[in-house]
Amino acid sequence: MFLGKNDISLVEERTYNAWRGDSWPSYQEVLQGVEVYEDIHHEITQLVNNYWDQKKPLFIEQLEMMVTYGCTLKCTSCTNFSDYQNHSRGNVRWKDARLHLNRLLQHKVNVEKLLLMGGEPFLNKDFPNWIDGLRTEFPDIKLMILTNGHLVMRNKWIIDSMRKYGNIWLKFSNHMPGAEWFEDSVQLIRNNFDWEVQSHPFPNEYQRFQDRVVVYKDDKGNRFEIANYDSYQLMVKGTFGNLKPWKNDPAKAYKRCMQPTQVSFNDGILFKCTMNWNLQHALANHNQADDKDWDGYIFNGVNVHDCTADQLNNFISNIGKPHKICGMCPSDDQSDSETYIDHYANTTSKIKFLKYDKETRRNI
Repeated sequence: MFLGKNDISLVEERTYNAWRGDSWPSYQEVLQGVEVYEDIHHEITQLVNNYWDQKKPLFIEQLEMMVTYGCTLKCTSCTNFSDYQNHSRGNVRWKDARLHLNRLLQHKVNVEKLLLMGGEPFLNKDFPNWIDGLRTEFPDIKLMILTNGHLVMRNKWIIDSMRKYGNIWLKFSNHMPGAEWFEDSVQLIRNNFDWEVQSHPFPNEYQRFQDRVVVYKDDKGNRFEIANYDSYQLMVKGTFGNLKPWKNDPAKAYKRCMQPTQVSFNDGILFKCTMNWNLQHALANHNQADDKDWDGYIFNGVNVHDCTADQLNNFISNIGKPHKICGMCPSDDQSDSETYIDHYANTTSKIKFLKYDKETRRNI
């Protein structure tokens, strides 16, 4: 299959070079007409079709925002690097996040879903203001909360918010099966709503672990998800102070991605994924900021407060497609034995409950 200049007549060289994968032909080779693999041709065709089509509204299917950087648990190889000691850039105030989100929407970007995460979001005492602010100021955005369930029993205000506003998706990730606090939190949420099981909740995602996820729904648009992932993917190699990228073919690594259309948005900056956002801080905190092995995998992102229209369009045009930074992650042709570890055996609690708070159990 050959590509010529007619195929990319709408794409500038700088745009092509900014987003092409390492396995793609150079811009000059494409101009001359070069034989390429079918999957590469598909990606270039998509870039051509989408990039300069200004009549289409800018669209982001799902944003991910960090509510806090701390966590109550320590999971080896946490994708947000919440597992290393003393990692916490602190809690994020709603009044700051609100400014960033407003600025993004001023660019006429349509956001369908917003995932609030950590660390553990319920550690943030300002979290209720996040929910109230988002549901009142941005009511059309589908709101999702990812929690380990550790602190839900002590933050039962979330039940009132779900009843008041609706359209809130509470996602429980089970890190310690059989833990009393987790089972009590699950029972609390189950008993306070009239749930029914949602059939086939993930037609296009979570396919690898779909049988380990159950989702309930109610008549107000709320969702309650319980995920039991017994394996954890090693997104990078090594340990803190010696983290290394896999250095794979970006297209093959992208095929294995569990979050192909989810965009990180923190401090007013858009990143390809939350993993890449947090990676820069993990490397800096462990004296790896100048590690040459990470050249080409760390980017400054797109700051919505001072970016140009072209910069924002370039970024959004790549959502749902491989980027050269994807090569830092495991590849689709690697074995599970090489890239997965036992999730539950590598999770510990940072908070030792010497006495489980029986008073909160009365809420069940």
